[in-house]
Amino acid sequence: MHGFRDGIKNLKPEELKELNRKIISKSRENKVYRTGTIDGLVVVGIDGVENFGSYKKNWENSYKSKIKVTKYNNGEKIIEEKEYHKQINVVAKIVGRKPALVLDYEKITCQGNEGKQEYEPNVGIKLINRLKESYGRGIDVIVADALYLNDKFLKTIEDNEYKAIIRLKGNNSALLENAEGIFSKQKPKEWKTKRKVVNTNVHKSREIKAWADIFEYCGRRIKVVKYEEKYKKSGKEQKDIIYVISTDLGMAEETINKIIHARWDIENNGFNELKNYWNMKHCYIAEENAIDVIMEMIIMSYNLWEMYLYQHLHHFEDMKITKIGYIEEVRESLEKLSKEELWFSSA
Repeated sequence: MHGFRDGIKNLKPEELKELNRKIISKSRENKVYRTGTIDGLVVVGIDGVENFGSYKKNWENSYKSKIKVTKYNNGEKIIEEKEYHKQINVVAKIVGRKPALVLDYEKITCQGNEGKQEYEPNVGIKLINRLKESYGRGIDVIVADALYLNDKFLKTIEDNEYKAIIRLKGNNSALLENAEGIFSKQKPKEWKTKRKVVNTNVHKSREIKAWADIFEYCGRRIKVVKYEEKYKKSGKEQKDIIYVISTDLGMAEETINKIIHARWDIENNGFNELKNYWNMKHCYIAEENAIDVIMEMIIMSYNLWEMYLYQHLHHFEDMKITKIGYIEEVRESLEKLSKEELWFSSA
């Protein structure tokens, strides 16, 4: 293990990144997303994630923060302030359908103004520019959280000829209040929708009302949509209010609703799976280059696994089994084979 850790310090992350690009390009050649991921559009979600952290390990470009830690010594409560080091990335991932490939990532470092942590949307801008270089017009829509709704980010979207779907919250209070005032005088559009729960035949029903209008924001026209969604959870009726902006003025409210809900997959399914089952939250080594190499290896392995399940097996989603359940079945079948059978089996 120590030999492996020392060896990866000399590997080049750029070469692994290029391998991952070739895997994704091969999927495009095989027309995996020929019908898009949501209503004919290829949608990519971007979001920031804290990969891992450590009090003891420190590395170049780690984000450092002071955290108060509570300890007890002979029953006496002691509060200590310790330096905590974090690896934070902005990740770009296919959303809306499987295989949900991870396209790329960009690190958030302490190289911002006055040595402070970089602003996440600025890191997202660097990532989007690289996505255009790597995949060109293979992407139609970028979907992001409310933090990304600003003039600089929207300009980047326009310059790269993408469309943006972004949550609207209180950090853009003037636009939000203006929209609330306009929508209070309008009659909403109404429909019902059913979404299938992954790997089951269960569908969750929602009653949706939508208000939409065109507004001026930072010198450009955008579409603002308000959604009121009613559904049942644990037998009780729930209601969500969601505000969204779209840079595509003609995009249907139904499509925008699907896209903004798909964005949550990057957190609930993407990051959750990578952290809990692919060990992305573990700090293997406190060395900048080695960290990048391990990150690229994890992404590449994850993408190959997604392609195997949802392209090679074709009907995995109809098998009514989770990814972990399938892995356990594979592991059990391998354990039944002798070492000789494994050794002489084909690649």
